[in-house]
Amino acid sequence: MLNKIDHLQGEERAESLAFATEAVDQALGVPVPVYPVSARLALQGRARDDSTLLFDSGITLFEAALQQFLMEESGAVWQRSMYQQFARLLSEARLAAQLELSALSSRIDVVDANIRALADKKLDLLQGAADATAILAAEVRGIVSTQGTPKLELFNATLEQRLRQELDSWSASSKELGITAYRTALNARLMSEIRHACEVWEAETDATLQMALGQLCERLARGVQHDLNDVLRYSAQLFEIAFTPITADMLWRRRGEFSIKAWDEPPGLKALTDTLVSMLPHPMSKAIILREARRSASALVDMHTGRLRHALEERIQDNARAFQGDLVQGINRTLAGIEAAIRRGKELLRQGDAQVRPRRAELGDILAKIEELEDQARKESESTFSNRVTERAAS
Repeated sequence: MLNKIDHLQGEERAESLAFATEAVDQALGVPVPVYPVSARLALQGRARDDSTLLFDSGITLFEAALQQFLMEESGAVWQRSMYQQFARLLSEARLAAQLELSALSSRIDVVDANIRALADKKLDLLQGAADATAILAAEVRGIVSTQGTPKLELFNATLEQRLRQELDSWSASSKELGITAYRTALNARLMSEIRHACEVWEAETDATLQMALGQLCERLARGVQHDLNDVLRYSAQLFEIAFTPITADMLWRRRGEFSIKAWDEPPGLKALTDTLVSMLPHPMSKAIILREARRSASALVDMHTGRLRHALEERIQDNARAFQGDLVQGINRTLAGIEAAIRRGKELLRQGDAQVRPRRAELGDILAKIEELEDQARKESESTFSNRVTERAAS
């Protein structure tokens, strides 16, 4: 999806679409359709139930393509992702079994030396992970300050200006109402417009910032996983084991959509229950109410955009913390597995041959089972891919 296409016209739009299409094709190595979309127009179309606006936004074509993908392709994509995760888990389990088996065939002093060498390598990895989390914290603040805050400031100024202009129109359309009904009508219209504007901005900006956060987390995860693979390779080399790590995309939990606090009534308009205003002639009372409504519009916009800012920062930080927790947990789980295998081999080695021989046989069975599972998973993955190719050719 190429968003914010409504900011471009004619030739600029065509050039942007051509550039994005070429960039995606080069990155993936296969032609992939790129859909120009205006999320802003799409949200407006949804709110107004305007089919013409929805079509002009480009979201209709994108949703049709997405629906087709979900029906025809998403299963294969999910299967490939799960195969990568499963294959990586099996490769780490195989390495752990091989490390323990190798430790059983080594001298205790050699195993101790390898454990110390691996501990040093582990410290380097953990330092790299700590550096990655520091980078994450700094760049998350950058995402909010460079992408969120400027948009929110522009939204605040634009909304305040629009409300001031529309208040005159709302006042004119309510001129036949009594004082109480007039005040209530302005109150309701003002809050309705602010709420709708905030919801539209919230949805559009949240999607943009979460995409930026996702790209940042993926980049950091790739770097940390590269370092983790180095540790796995190093542990294998210490015990003279052939090992090639399998790379799989990191899976991490994302929080739900953010929302702002409960909507308060306009404080400025609430204060206009003064008895003096009610006692004045209607034209004078309404003029005072309208003047105060213009003043309160600014305070209301500031209040609710402030809540938007807080909710936005809170959601981004929550997702960043979730990613950080999953990243550290994944590292610790992998390292704990190989460390436990080596120490278990060392402990059995201390106990003597009576304990070593049955464990060797058990590890042999474990490795045979892992190899069987790897072969089965590989065949199923290849079969799924082959079936998808056949179905595409037939269609």
